[in-house]
Amino acid sequence: MCTISHTASAPSPPVCTRSSAGRPVRKRRRRSGGKARQALANLQTCLAAAGASIEHVVKWTILIREGESLQDGFAAFGEVWGRRPNPPAITVAQVAGFAVPGAVCELEAIAAVPA
Repeated sequence: MCTISHTASAPSPPVCTRSSAGRPVRKRRRRSGGKARQALANLQTCLAAAGASIEHVVKWTILIREGESLQDGFAAFGEVWGRRPNPPAITVAQVAGFAVPGAVCELEAIAAVPA
């Protein structure tokens, strides 16, 4: 077995929408789904380099920074996994932050690579 992990970088800071008078109206966060998709693509590249593919993954761990959308992370995984049978075990958790400053998500895959 080999363990492969990747940390995605952060999106831009929140965008503040202003009224015509210049006052803040509301804050919007950019969706984190793009970062999760990129991290999943990077993991697929790592798996390929190890002679494996996404079908060899037996366990995913998805960590998402507090305040980011869990739904975006699940949607990104669903797009990558598609309609393949027998999805692996998945653990998803929100965390306060990561060692990499500004990171929004971290994905870890444990794959059973054929000998």
